[in-house]
Amino acid sequence: MGLLGTGALSALAGWRPDWSVPEFRIRTITAGVELQSAADLDAVRAAREFLSLASSRFSDSFEVQTTRIATQPLPRYASSWMSTSALQSIRELDRLAADADIMFNIGPVLTEDGDVPGFASWAADLAASTTNTSFSTRSATCGRALPRDRGIRLVRISHGIHRTRRPSAPVG
Repeated sequence: MGLLGTGALSALAGWRPDWSVPEFRIRTITAGVELQSAADLDAVRAAREFLSLASSRFSDSFEVQTTRIATQPLPRYASSWMSTSALQSIRELDRLAADADIMFNIGPVLTEDGDVPGFASWAADLAASTTNTSFSTRSATCGRALPRDRGIRLVRISHGIHRTRRPSAPVG
């Protein structure tokens, strides 16, 4: 074992690290934003400026793979979040983020147990009409099995998004 170790290390004689190549990548720089409403464009603009500055400061030394804006749960800043006007506001927020090549997370949408009629089609509409927006939803409760109705809801959401998503657009 000692000879193998010595032999392996002799191949590294004279080796020097290439400091021009970053040793690791920064996966994501995230700006957490508390929106006052779904039409709070100023908060998203401020987050864009912050992310641009942060990314440029790190990019001299590291590869910054993505930047992202994340908000509080959607129902906290858009009480009628399933309305057409709220969806239009989310599209505008998405456009602001996409124009700066920033991912935009509208926060958790469903945070309580129970079914919300129309949620699957709303999620599909959102996925089809935005490019950089994502969301999360409660799917299980720690320590308990996934209820059958919630599993069915998740399948409906996935199926609806799959049917409406543009072929070249990533999901997520």
